[in-house]
Amino acid sequence: MRDDAGTPSRTALLVALLGAPAAWTVHLLVAYTLVALDCSTRWGGGRGAIAALTLVALLGAGASGLLARRLWVRARAADRPTDDAWDARMGDRTSRVAFLMLVGLVLAVLFAVAIAYQAAPVLLVPVCSAGRSA
Repeated sequence: MRDDAGTPSRTALLVALLGAPAAWTVHLLVAYTLVALDCSTRWGGGRGAIAALTLVALLGAGASGLLARRLWVRARAADRPTDDAWDARMGDRTSRVAFLMLVGLVLAVLFAVAIAYQAAPVLLVPVCSAGRSA
């Protein structure tokens, strides 16, 4: 059931707004687990698994950002005032959706950078070299 203002579903709003932070959180937890598994069992496949995990998390953050951008453009096209300041209509549904989706787009970029920075040390430096030399 769609309204005339083009308001997306609650699920689409939540995925667009919180998808990238959720991808970063999952990446953080699983990467720590993989590093611990790699160091404690001398598995050796931790670096490849973290590289694959990083790629999946970056794709999730990117998809969240693309969804936020698409919903932002749709909300702006539904009702674009020409004589008001950008914050004068924040009580309207389309203005709220446009603002939330702009926040979601910024969060997607920030968390994609955080995912890349978080994976860089693990991919560039030996994970547990002190334990392997013994």
